[in-house]
Amino acid sequence: MGGAALGAGAGGRGVRPGAGRQLRRGGAFPARMSRSFVLTLALVLAGLPAHAQKLEEAEQSALREKLAAQRATLALVESKKLTVLEGLELMEEMVAFSRRRVRALEGDLAVFRKRVILAEREEVLLREALRVQLRRLSPRLRTLYRVMRRRPLEVLLSAEDFAALVWRARALEASMSGDLDLLRGVQRVAHLQRQSTLELKRLQTSLAARVTFLQEQERLARAQHEALEEVVGSLAGEAELARRAVKELEQADAELTQVVRELKEAPATHGFGALRGKLPQPTRGIIEVAFGKVVNPRFNTVTVQKGLDIRAATGTPVVAVADGTVVYAGSLRGYGNLLIVDHGDGYHTLMAHLSSIALELGAAVATGEVVGEVGDTGSLKGSYLYFEVRKSGQAVDPGPWLAPVP
Repeated sequence: MGGAALGAGAGGRGVRPGAGRQLRRGGAFPARMSRSFVLTLALVLAGLPAHAQKLEEAEQSALREKLAAQRATLALVESKKLTVLEGLELMEEMVAFSRRRVRALEGDLAVFRKRVILAEREEVLLREALRVQLRRLSPRLRTLYRVMRRRPLEVLLSAEDFAALVWRARALEASMSGDLDLLRGVQRVAHLQRQSTLELKRLQTSLAARVTFLQEQERLARAQHEALEEVVGSLAGEAELARRAVKELEQADAELTQVVRELKEAPATHGFGALRGKLPQPTRGIIEVAFGKVVNPRFNTVTVQKGLDIRAATGTPVVAVADGTVVYAGSLRGYGNLLIVDHGDGYHTLMAHLSSIALELGAAVATGEVVGEVGDTGSLKGSYLYFEVRKSGQAVDPGPWLAPVP
């Protein structure tokens, strides 16, 4: 695009480093190279505004569509035409879309910054070329000025004989012709300098516009997070919807149990059972909900907690509690990004709602190795880690397995 064309001007057919050295030694500015560079700049200048405008229009259109879809999702959840977890999943996809666009725009900004640097280098070279041409032209202009203070006819008639007259006329003509060529060269360099400066200003303006747009993208991403929290709040405020959420979570647990049953057990390499009471904490946080039955006094709902809810900030590292093999690494409704590690002897540990997963399916993992980060994917209550220990597919209380926090 524009960056490629400008880059070619800086390091290819534009003002080459060799050409810059030639100018500093006093060589003439090549006319052919000037035309090539001017053509490149003209193409860049013609294409940039329209292309940038199309990009911004496309981004804005996509954002409008995503926001409309978000509002529609909320309406469907509230009207019971969409399950709570389905709505949560869709809205998380929208937030992820905004985050991807932010990352893409950050890449665009890096490209624009490089192009600004290239344009600044071009301008420095052109300024140097202009100074060289002016230095070369200055003595000739002074001489020509002194000569032209006397009328050309007086200069010619002062010759002593006809041969001297002819020689003087030709010398005057050649001098003036050479000066005109130098003047044209200076004019070409000045034109290129103006074009380079104009391109630099255009790039800076475009960069500022992209920065503003990036900030707007980030604001929209935050707004989507807030809207997601409002959805969760509205669900918590209605008993019927709360019961729906409980039922859906139970269905999600059944799906998880089925996933664990279908996993092929890895060969045992260590005695996991001997590690009871010695496992490290999977993340640094506070155990908010323990294993067992959980009663919601407000809505009189009962859920069976098959693991630990460990409250921690988004991005907090999550580690493997023992050696094993990754047998599941992906997304599961109700659990978000989920990682399951097989430790042999029928034991598995599960870590859910991760913001990112650091390992792939089949990877060997060691005790204490970072396997992901705490997040809020698939979560109805913000950022936390859900941690389970299972034996032969059945959930067991992880509390007695973990070593005391020092």
